[in-house]
Amino acid sequence: MAKADPKALLDMIAMGRLEGPNLTFAVEHAGRIQGFNSDVVAVVGEVALSHPKGYVREGAVYGLAQVDHPEVRALLEKVAAEDVDADVRDAAREALE
Repeated sequence: MAKADPKALLDMIAMGRLEGPNLTFAVEHAGRIQGFNSDVVAVVGEVALSHPKGYVREGAVYGLAQVDHPEVRALLEKVAAEDVDADVRDAAREALE
């Protein structure tokens, strides 16, 4: 879906239509949307910073790690420094390497 209909994927994430593993899978794959897209950063970044489940935030980190842009790097730096879950912080640090 990230390739076939990226807007639909971002809408599903943003509207809260997905939960748990499905949301994790979706935010990981959102990073595969072709080229830098500020909508990807806005939607996936919101999940990366605020979702209550660490594994979902970690999935968002993996998705964002696929986007090479200063805005994404800044977001990953924030997650690496501030996330409450050590696994999420570690994933963000690895993504920055």
